[in-house]
Amino acid sequence: MLPKAGVIVSNPPYIPFAEQHLVPEHVAAHEPGMALFVEDADPLLFYRTIAAFAREKLAPGGALFFECNEFNASEVLQLMQDQGFGRVALRRDLAGAERMVMGELPEL
Repeated sequence: MLPKAGVIVSNPPYIPFAEQHLVPEHVAAHEPGMALFVEDADPLLFYRTIAAFAREKLAPGGALFFECNEFNASEVLQLMQDQGFGRVALRRDLAGAERMVMGELPEL
């Protein structure tokens, strides 16, 4: 059995297909669609799945970091709180957009 992880970092697909036309050409030309896009009906699908996985695989006190869409960062933050992560925080990128959410798995 593998030891529990201390940190999980994820940049899951977070752009709804309906927003495909907003993706800059230099991104669309070099990234596969499956790495960028998520179904319009459930843009938090991967966040929920990865957060549940992290609850099983992180050691107590371990941290989960997500890159996210600036337009749903607050929803990702709420999802992590709902999943039981503590010290959940939202961070901005260098352009000032809310693009990263982090949280810690509580100690036992």
